[in-house]
Amino acid sequence: MRTVFPSLLLCLSWISVLQAEAPEGYYEPAYGQKSYALKTALFHIIEGHTSLSYAALWDAFQTTDCREDGYVWDMYSHCDFRFGSNQCGNYSREGDCYNREHSFPKSWFDDARPMYTDLFHLYPTDGYVNGRRSNDPFGEVEDPTWTSEAGCKLGPNSTPGYSGRVFEPLDEYKGDFARTYFYMATRYEDRIADWSSCPVCNGTSGQAYDDWVVDLLLAWHEQDPVSAKERDRNDAVYVYQGNRNPFIDYPELVEKIWGNDTTAFDPEGTEPDPGPDPDPEPDPDSLSSYRLVYCYADALDSVVFTDTLFLSAPVEVSGEGAMKIARDEVLHASRAKVGDTLINEGFSGMGGNESGAQAASVDLTDGYVESFEGSVFQSGASVRLASSSKSGAVVFKDVEASGSFFLQVGGKGWAEDELDFTVECPTCQPSSQTLSFTAYRPDAFQTLEPVVFEAEGSVSLIIRAQSNHRVFLDRVLLVALGDSVPPDPDPNPDPEPLPDTTRILSILYPVPGDTLAVDSVVAQVRLAGLPDTLSLNGIYALNPAYLADSMGYVFHVGLWYRDSCLQKDTVPFFFLGNPARDSLPGSGTDTLATRPLASRLDFKLYPNPSTGDVTLEIPASSRDAWVEIYTATGRLSLRKELGTMQVLKLQLLQPGLYLVRVGNARGVATRKLLVR
Repeated sequence: MRTVFPSLLLCLSWISVLQAEAPEGYYEPAYGQKSYALKTALFHIIEGHTSLSYAALWDAFQTTDCREDGYVWDMYSHCDFRFGSNQCGNYSREGDCYNREHSFPKSWFDDARPMYTDLFHLYPTDGYVNGRRSNDPFGEVEDPTWTSEAGCKLGPNSTPGYSGRVFEPLDEYKGDFARTYFYMATRYEDRIADWSSCPVCNGTSGQAYDDWVVDLLLAWHEQDPVSAKERDRNDAVYVYQGNRNPFIDYPELVEKIWGNDTTAFDPEGTEPDPGPDPDPEPDPDSLSSYRLVYCYADALDSVVFTDTLFLSAPVEVSGEGAMKIARDEVLHASRAKVGDTLINEGFSGMGGNESGAQAASVDLTDGYVESFEGSVFQSGASVRLASSSKSGAVVFKDVEASGSFFLQVGGKGWAEDELDFTVECPTCQPSSQTLSFTAYRPDAFQTLEPVVFEAEGSVSLIIRAQSNHRVFLDRVLLVALGDSVPPDPDPNPDPEPLPDTTRILSILYPVPGDTLAVDSVVAQVRLAGLPDTLSLNGIYALNPAYLADSMGYVFHVGLWYRDSCLQKDTVPFFFLGNPARDSLPGSGTDTLATRPLASRLDFKLYPNPSTGDVTLEIPASSRDAWVEIYTATGRLSLRKELGTMQVLKLQLLQPGLYLVRVGNARGVATRKLLVR
């Protein structure tokens, strides 16, 4: 029997550690609810998650389902599968390879998305055992027709209510699968009643499953309680998808919804078990052991900037001085709270070239676009509106707005005299605006200054180009601002009061929901409540981060002592990518130059996993790049300028998980590397 390891820490990147547990207040909307009303409240909390591609699951498994010894954590077998090298392919017997198992079979929901790639029910499993299970429900078997080497069984169901063939997993994972099925019934409460192909569903959105299934899942949930493996996986999936399985965080929810517990959900004073205490005893003689590990991640959870600040250095500032440092580094910042992102449409999924092909066949299922009208073409990483003789438009789905919102468009023109286009919003003030690019073929795409509209109620947005004004749209962004345009920030803000001393770490800047229009972001954090003998309490201004794209970001910071994270904090904010001031040679005046959108780099890293000898390879188009390698705790272990080098041989002597970043003037790419 294989040992069940207690933790996934070896396999989690430091970013996953920083954004692991549920944010404060995550489940508050469900407080006080009971029965199926509680389930509906949980549905609204966890719906709308970030959906991965099917191909991306292979890489995600290396974080979500990695055993402590680095092998694949397979709940169907006891095989030692290696990530990558043992992916299926073909198989003829148990132990040949692992594949992507829909524990809730995909045929039950007709292969639809986002269920098709939801990591909370997808697991890496032995391909042969998975194939023997086919689409059979889970159940219990007394007289098996087939038994796997690890002990999974296939045969007639032995519990009352169903006599068909079922698949019985290993006892040590029955609770895992039960909580998976409770998640599916909750996350897809708005769909599950229509899954007519599901043999265990009862056609309702409340109970969701047949009585015999509920009885079985309740029994498995009780027999196999939540393990450290499940908690770690819940944290890891949260980093990828932005939602959680509430039945892992609060196992008592199962009985409150499907069982006999009729009391309301009231978790105050019963926070989820965070696992073992990291033992944050301070050591005054080892101040260099204290450090702030921080990073910025984009909307796809890709790290775009990361750094470490060792607190033994004399960097501490306080009060107005700290605020002034950050404000002087930043060009300007809007302090208004951001409302909903109403439209965030990128056209990077389209193929073709700049001449383009008619875009009538574009799949609009998951986007914000309602339709294309007139002459619209697929054009590389964009759509092209209009032709030399006909106008073209992109019509967006109606959204609800209240007050002001800003619109920002990225793209370029076809030629120097074909740069103008019109934004129409009939229910807005103003009802239309004419905008103009300055970049055109073959220039890089540019991002225009935001324009502000006001509306109450439904907003119908159309972006139109007239004939002989062929423009490319790369990105269209619409963000609510609330009741008014954001005011200019106070240039001399008063210092904020110290937080409660029970909270060691807090972020002062940016604050949640900030809209930043900056050249660089200089984050500020405050430490309070550490022993006075350490002389570490105060405000710290971190190194500037230069963010190229106009999009949402999340700032993560953790206070580390040796190899333990004492406390962590996370702030989401929106970055406008406002133009930086560049001086034109000989002009004697400052001119605004628009910052182009950065293109994402790519590089190869092999073998991965590795025994320590690694090859990094970049394409010729990514010359003048640099490489940084970070340990799992965020320590920079190598930085090297690549220059004209395309192949770099690395030797990493310490086993563990590393974060490898390659970047140049056009962007940054990140990979995870496992060294055994």
